Amino acid sequence: MRLSTKVNRLTTSLQNTENARILNSQEIVKQERRRIARDLHDTVSQELFASSMMISGLSQSLDGLETDQLKTQLLAVEEILGKAQNDLRVMLLHLRPTELEDRTLEQGLAMILRELTDKSNIGVTYHKSIGKLPKVIEDNLFRIAQEFISNTLKHAQATRLEVYLQEKETEVELKMVDNGRGFDLNVARELSYGLTNIQERVDDLAGTMTFLTSLGNGVSMDIHVPIVKGKEDGKN
Repeated sequence: MRLSTKVNRLTTSLQNTENARILNSQEIVKQERRRIARDLHDTVSQELFASSMMISGLSQSLDGLETDQLKTQLLAVEEILGKAQNDLRVMLLHLRPTELEDRTLEQGLAMILRELTDKSNIGVTYHKSIGKLPKVIEDNLFRIAQEFISNTLKHAQATRLEVYLQEKETEVELKMVDNGRGFDLNVARELSYGLTNIQERVDDLAGTMTFLTSLGNGVSMDIHVPIVKGKEDGKN
């Protein structure tokens, strides 16, 4: 009877834990949808509307414009459309699957960094020395890297991104550095959902993170996650 009672308690506890996990996942999805809708409204939608209004105004007054005036207006439209395109790249990069599917972490990072190089003016340096890690570590580090890259594209105005991925005997290190404009870290900790999300993922992995930045001096993120070795395949 005592054993049966204990099993029932354990079963109830597991069910409650699973229900909490499902509810938490659903809430995360809702938050992401709201964030994406807000970003689309605040950036791309307004930029496209402004471009449309400018082009409409140009078409109506085309005959009365000097060549220099027309060129200035078209350059302004081009700049706005370029910003809208960049904002869409950020969102599409952020919406990539959070899991690596059949890729390793090394391969997944190479994929998104290659896309970053192809679709932006940011120069990328990628140094790696790593094997296959436990899936939970790989998926979380992949998502962390996506978050950092999204922030670099959206806010940093950087021209260079450095990524270092290294496996050591008892831990894996992910270091990412950009040369962007940086920010006030104390303010960002309160306002940035992305930074909070990164910290929570690092905490879930029992890792440590050093985050350094200041206005005008870029951003440096250095994460260390412990690796527990198993008896059969060398990793748990």
